[in-house]
Amino acid sequence: TFSQVSKDLERHKGDQMAQKSQAAQMMQDMERIQTEQKRMESQESELSWNLDGLRADLSDLKSRGLNEMRQALDSLGRLQEEVGKLWIELRASNGSVCDTCPEAWIYFQKKCYYFGEGAKKWIQARYACEDLDGRLVSIHSPEEQDFLTKRANWRGSWIGLRDLDIEGEFIWMDNQPLDYSNWQPGEPNDGGQGENCVMMLGSGKWNDAFCGSDLHGWVCDRLATC
Repeated sequence: TFSQVSKDLERHKGDQMAQKSQAAQMMQDMERIQTEQKRMESQESELSWNLDGLRADLSDLKSRGLNEMRQALDSLGRLQEEVGKLWIELRASNGSVCDTCPEAWIYFQKKCYYFGEGAKKWIQARYACEDLDGRLVSIHSPEEQDFLTKRANWRGSWIGLRDLDIEGEFIWMDNQPLDYSNWQPGEPNDGGQGENCVMMLGSGKWNDAFCGSDLHGWVCDRLATC
């Protein structure tokens, strides 16, 4: 009947209104979720940025700590060497003969020298000298160079000069300044794969070379004792 149809129509309209209201509520909920998601993404990005910053700060602190430790060790090494030199001079002034070297080392002007043989890269030669309680040789005069030239390996030898930290700034293993040099003409040229370690040619002249090259000779030095 008409009354029943009218009731059904009203109920249908009510259901439509309820569905619209429900849909509107779902849209609001979805927008709220999207807003919350964006906020969380922003927060996550900020946290990630802060974490990266903390990692960078930690790395910087570690690096500075290692640099300061290395500088302190270098300073201690220089101080120990100066004390050793003063002690030898004091003993010599009191009449002691300070020209004693370990077996297989050769004495010359207050220092002992070891002429190593066997293929080694620069870093291996450095450690080989340290194992012998010496270090790769530092050269400070023409007289010392002449002494080395007469005895060093004719195929070339590693010496204790390198510019590993700052390109072009060569530093001796004894941390003394480059007060004497004997470069081959045209050297150092930092050629090839990058040449940051120094070798002494058979002629005695110096050449910057690739640190990973195998040389058959390497020369160590240390202070003579009394």
